[in-house]
Amino acid sequence: MSAKLISVVLPTHNRKYLLKRAISSVINQTFKNIEIIIVDDGSTDGTQEDYSNEYMGVKYIRIDPPKGGNFARNTGIANARGDFIAFLDDDDEWLPAKLEKQLALFERDGSVGLVYTGVEVLHGTKTSYCIKPKLKGDLSKLILTFNYIGTTSSVMIRKAVFDDVGKFDTDMPQLQDYDLWIRVCQKYKIDFVPESLVKYYIHNDGSQVTSSLSKNQKAIEIIDEKYADLIEALSSGEQKKRFCQRYNAMGKRLLNSGDRSGSRRYFFRSFLAYPNLVSVKFYVASFFSYQFLIKVRNFLSH
Repeated sequence: MSAKLISVVLPTHNRKYLLKRAISSVINQTFKNIEIIIVDDGSTDGTQEDYSNEYMGVKYIRIDPPKGGNFARNTGIANARGDFIAFLDDDDEWLPAKLEKQLALFERDGSVGLVYTGVEVLHGTKTSYCIKPKLKGDLSKLILTFNYIGTTSSVMIRKAVFDDVGKFDTDMPQLQDYDLWIRVCQKYKIDFVPESLVKYYIHNDGSQVTSSLSKNQKAIEIIDEKYADLIEALSSGEQKKRFCQRYNAMGKRLLNSGDRSGSRRYFFRSFLAYPNLVSVKFYVASFFSYQFLIKVRNFLSH
């Protein structure tokens, strides 16, 4: 078994009961050389009393007043002792073999800087669909067109990578993870574990930041400015595909929030930017129920 240490950074804010499930999924990993760093971003629900004492041996860091999830992740990175760092949101959970399978890919190829996994997406306790990884190797150009890596809960990164490319940009209103993935992909190879080893829970209580379209649009503008030179170097086809992906993503956000007519405008713009079957299917799905949308999503993933 590898002697490498993996640091698990677990930011949390007012979710002490969900946090227990997340921690248990870390403790139950088949790879055992782990340190768990809970970064409590100013919780007021008793998290400090429950978890700073109950889980002996777990590093507990409190931020007060709260400064946001990505500030918490950066704090965890700064306090990590591990050779690798994995992130887990407090409302998500891992399957037992996740870290072991990711570490095996790192040890097989020293040029890999980030490994992600498949993700099982759940609404409540019901699985809606699975996101299957598709791309690995040199993603320096492809990552500029779309966030193919996805949620932080699926990602493990060599700690040395942060010294090279920096941490999460806390000045961004959203998409801090995507911004970091862009920087990592410019200097390191990417790999993935094909299995869905993360359970990613979608909530309809408005607490997830991804519900804000205006913040998303502002974040995209910042990314466009930060990486203008890289984006300008893309081919005409890559540029069109980039706008297609952008409009589809905005359309799906509006559709998930219940704004069907607004979503159709973006799906239509996506098709105009880069004619594709995905935009057409989402456009049609917007006239039907959410359950129908999930069926379309599952169909597209096969």
